[in-house]
Amino acid sequence: MTETTTAAAPTRPRLGRLFTPRPDVLRHPLKVWPYTWRSLGQFVVAFLVLTAIWTGAGFAVVELIEPTSIGQAETDLSVWFEEQRTPTRTTIAEIASFPSDTWVKVAMFAILLVVFPLVFRRWHDWAFLLGALVLEVCVYGAASYIVGRPRPPVEQLTQVPTESFPSGHMAAATAFYLGLVLVVYWNTSNPAWRAVAWFFGALIPVGMFVSRLYLGMHYVSDMIGGFLLGLTCLVVALNIARDGLDETVDDADELLPPHTTELDLIDDGGETLEVAPS
Repeated sequence: MTETTTAAAPTRPRLGRLFTPRPDVLRHPLKVWPYTWRSLGQFVVAFLVLTAIWTGAGFAVVELIEPTSIGQAETDLSVWFEEQRTPTRTTIAEIASFPSDTWVKVAMFAILLVVFPLVFRRWHDWAFLLGALVLEVCVYGAASYIVGRPRPPVEQLTQVPTESFPSGHMAAATAFYLGLVLVVYWNTSNPAWRAVAWFFGALIPVGMFVSRLYLGMHYVSDMIGGFLLGLTCLVVALNIARDGLDETVDDADELLPPHTTELDLIDDGGETLEVAPS
């Protein structure tokens, strides 16, 4: 009798498996969520505390800084930007401003809701960004309404229904695009990908800062307040996600895949944790 052997099927590249994940990948890692009911309570507390802080800061800007020479300098800068307007510069400013438009953020989150679970085999990265941005939007909306700072006394080239302090566009650009930089660092040690992430992660907020001043939508203090708000929401969401993930892992009644137990998958040696169990 002649013994026959069958060659093993070649291993498909990772990208080739994106749209045909193994059953255990869909059933197991994607049921691990980084937030818990306790996390929800932490977000509520964070919203109340941050709203109080940014409301207080807004009133301080309006009542203490705006009447001074610093406030006059802010107004003069807004007038100066208005004087520099040309059709070409206005087009560039509008392009630099649109990454934080509401429809852009909603569209990107919808796309990432599909892409991140397929590529990273987990919800953590998408949920972290969502937590940071939702917190930022809630705090910005409440503080802006309460403070009610009027926009600069120049022609506004775009229209939004909210007030001037803090800048919601700046806060969103900071929270979302710097958050994407973190996601890239969690999932790859490739220098090229990290360089690209940092390039856009820095370019978009800087462009947002300048463009919103040019468009007449904010004072400098509004933009600084927005940047600090976005950065704070990012840090808060990161810590809540880590805390919630620790609680989820501790309560698990089974062994979880390595990539679902940590946010950062790159160890000190630059190695990446396994994405899915064998």
